[in-house]
This record gives sequence, structure tokens and C-alpha cells, in this order.
Amino acid sequence: MRKTPLSGLLLLLSLALPPSAWAQPEFPVSCENVTGIRIMRFESERWEKTMGMPSENGCFYYFNMRLNEESTAALIALRNATPHENISYNGWTCSYRNIRITVNGEPLISSAPVWNVYNGLGILLPFVRKEDALEAARRVCPTLTPQFSEGWSVQ
Repeated sequence: MRKTPLSGLLLLLSLALPPSAWAQPEFPVSCENVTGIRIMRFESERWEKTMGMPSENGCFYYFNMRLNEESTAALIALRNATPHENISYNGWTCSYRNIRITVNGEPLISSAPVWNVYNGLGILLPFVRKEDALEAARRVCPTLTPQFSEGWSVQ
């Protein structure tokens, strides 16, 4: 590869940026800001075919953390300030906001991060296995008992 003066300039400019410019936006969750947890089971046939959602035994699970009012406002502000990224996932091109959810400083990673949802109802993370959704619930707040439902139910 031939180096040009422009490539050297770009390298110098990238080194001049503060590390925070390269950081992924992060949102911490804990018992202090989560008011409820629901695990919603979905049959995945339509989701797998049209949007590439992975599944096991024909189902996947959305783990929904409802947040207190202050945290909901902070999440919405972070979501709105985070630029969209266009990526290809399981053969489907989509646009999403890449926000890292953390518990005690450690990332809480879903089975399909491009399908994470951040809205006024809280944080929804998809998991292929019910056990993984339950483990996420235990990590976030072991004292909250998750509610279960079939399909969308985010009361």
C-alpha cells in the first residue's frame, strides 16, 4: 500500500482525538434504576425469515427492563444523541444505535444486539435462550422477580 501525505495527516488527526471520541455510548442499569423486569416469549418463524433474528426451538425471548422516570429520560437522551449505524446482520441490512448496556461496569450483551430497543418503555434485549434472559435478569437485579408473557406485553 502506498502512503500519501493525506494518509499521514489522517493518522495524525485520529491520534489527536480524545479516547472518548472513539468510545461506545454506555448506559448502566441496576436495582436502583430498574423498576420491573418482563421476559416475553416470541415464536420466531416470521422474525427469522424477514429479519434474521436467531432462535432456538422456534422461539426467542425479549428481556424488558422498565426504568424509573429519571433513568428513562437519561436513556432517551442518550439514544437520541447516539448516531445510527448501518450494518448487515444475518443477511439483512439495518440501521441501529449501538449503545452498550452495563451492569456493575460489565457489558450485558444480548443474542442479537442490532435488535436491542431503547425507548420510553425501557430497554428490550433479545435472547435466543430463556436461560440467558433469566441470567440477565439476575445480573441486573437479583431481588426483582421477572414477569413472563407470550408476545408483546410491556405493562
